Amino acid sequence: MATVNAPSDTQYVFDPVLFTMEGAGEYDITIEGVKTKVSAIANTAVFDASGLLKSLFTINTLSNGTVRKNVAWSVVQAGVSLASGIFEVVYGSNKVVSFSGDGAHITLRWISRRGELDSYEFCIYQDSRKLENIQTAGIGGLTYKLAFDQINKITLFAAMVDRETFESFTAIQESAIVQASVPDGWYNVEVEVKEYKRTKAALQDFDITIVLPNER
Repeated sequence: MATVNAPSDTQYVFDPVLFTMEGAGEYDITIEGVKTKVSAIANTAVFDASGLLKSLFTINTLSNGTVRKNVAWSVVQAGVSLASGIFEVVYGSNKVVSFSGDGAHITLRWISRRGELDSYEFCIYQDSRKLENIQTAGIGGLTYKLAFDQINKITLFAAMVDRETFESFTAIQESAIVQASVPDGWYNVEVEVKEYKRTKAALQDFDITIVLPNER
């Protein structure tokens, strides 16, 4: 018989909220009266309910101060109930990225031009956040944000490195994978592409900006 792994504790609508069904076939997932059909691939079906849960928070409910709800769900296969329950959902995000180290440095690793895995501990120069792709709606004479991307950029630097080191650092933006060290392993980040100009000086400062995944 198929098994269901569903959320049970508090969930956040801007983070993944996963239902996982093990077993072949199709599944009907109902959340607060909204039914979704999911098919198994290689005997596993996964459904991320975060998009559906966001829709439960309308402008009216948010204006009334409702940012938490108890949500009822059920999973049925071929007319047979497999599981059901209730969990709390919050209109927010619980994502927290904590980097390894003393809070003033971040260690990056990347694939060098020589095909080796390089790493270096950079100093943090600046941490910035901004909103992009903002979608708004005018309701009752007020403008509400319906959706947006939250962009978190961190500029890192290495002071007075030699020409060979500077050249090796420019390969970071070319690497297929760039990761930052976190307490439980490595966290994938993007790199903001820029033009690097080498001077004739023996030593030169190097800077690079990493972009964390969209947090909302």
